[in-house]
Amino acid sequence: RVPPRFYEELSREEDLVAHIHPSRSYTYIGWNLRDPRFQSLKVRQALTMAINRQEIIDSLLLEFGDISKGPILPIIWAYNPNLPDFSYDPEQARQYLAEEGWKDTDGDGWLDKDGQKFSFSLKTNKGNQIREDITVMVQDMLKEVGIEVRPNILEWTILVNDSTKKEFEAIILGWSVNLKIDMTTLWHSDSISDKYNFISYSNPEFDRLNDQAVMERDEEKARQMWWQAQEMIVEDQPYTFLFTDKQINFIHKRFQSVQMETEGWHYNLPHWWVPQDQQKY
Repeated sequence: RVPPRFYEELSREEDLVAHIHPSRSYTYIGWNLRDPRFQSLKVRQALTMAINRQEIIDSLLLEFGDISKGPILPIIWAYNPNLPDFSYDPEQARQYLAEEGWKDTDGDGWLDKDGQKFSFSLKTNKGNQIREDITVMVQDMLKEVGIEVRPNILEWTILVNDSTKKEFEAIILGWSVNLKIDMTTLWHSDSISDKYNFISYSNPEFDRLNDQAVMERDEEKARQMWWQAQEMIVEDQPYTFLFTDKQINFIHKRFQSVQMETEGWHYNLPHWWVPQDQQKY
């Protein structure tokens, strides 16, 4: 598997064949909902509207990514195609922030409220170049609406420890969805004490829907519940859902009958074969 920036170079190699398919992962910014600033629904919505997600995709993923709107990806049967869309709109973002009391009262270019400057640390893991670049782009984008972002690039083990202890303000991470739907791990109130709902998201109505949908055997009834559950999360914007990427895999042309799917690069591995005159011993 290779990053998008290497696609053109490798696609010119005569011995390699590209296999491209949607991934099961999305990248997001998680807001620590224990932080008073991020407890405001309008502030979280404003932050999403102030971030140009398409520009991030165009700059870092080229054509190998799409904006993700919510916690279930289009490859999943219960995906809701009609989710609210908090599109890039910095003017609306400024209005929402002003309505929540965040204004530049001293003329220094930064929003403030009750004498506090709107400034926060944005953590992510060292060694993931795309995430590191996202922190810089988000820093520039939020500066345009008067919010200071301080990138904080950490070793993976330190970042995981900080997230588990809820010692962060905002964080860039990714999540790979299961093909079987159950959003308990990330979003249920009961999971706040576990390691994955580290943003401390809690919505009792979502909990009720999730618990019912997990047990519902009628697929259409379950679909309607999952649609409502997705709408709740997207409306709440506990994450700014950034994008879902496409997996780019290259394999030597000797290999025949190769199929790579969203389920994984080894989707039909037992059926791969190499012509006898190209086999190596």
